[in-house]
Amino acid sequence: MVKPVTFLVFLVCFAACRNPFATREPDDPSLSASNWVSPLYPEQVLVNLQTAVAERNTDNFIRCFADPAYSSRSFRFEPDPQTSSNHPGVFDGWGINRETDVMQQAYSLVPKDSTCMLTWTKILREIIASDTAVMVRQYRLELRHKPSILPVVFEGQAEFRLAADRS
Repeated sequence: MVKPVTFLVFLVCFAACRNPFATREPDDPSLSASNWVSPLYPEQVLVNLQTAVAERNTDNFIRCFADPAYSSRSFRFEPDPQTSSNHPGVFDGWGINRETDVMQQAYSLVPKDSTCMLTWTKILREIIASDTAVMVRQYRLELRHKPSILPVVFEGQAEFRLAADRS
């Protein structure tokens, strides 16, 4: 015979438990896992850049650049001379923080149901050694953002100087 106190404890415990056969709440799709790949080869850095843009993942975008915690090298941005002369002072002191800010602002203008895409349209030069690489690519960056008065497609040339780091 079950004592009333034992039955009451059992009833309270049972009532507090969740049904082990019930379905769980679905994950929020805006918090989906990233597709970051540890860059063991130079090409993987460029793939990570493309994926970070497609996912609008600023953290992974910035991870593609030099991290002073693991390398003596640092991120450096040099605009082409014509762009620099057309916009004097804009690119002075451009560093990783400014790059982060610009990407966050760009992503914030793109509606959730729209796309961001980075593609490499042409390989102009590629020199790959055992621990360094120089990769020069033409790119096309497409940001389907609002307001529509801003350009949607940005095209240019990027030069990446990559080196192995401690990570």
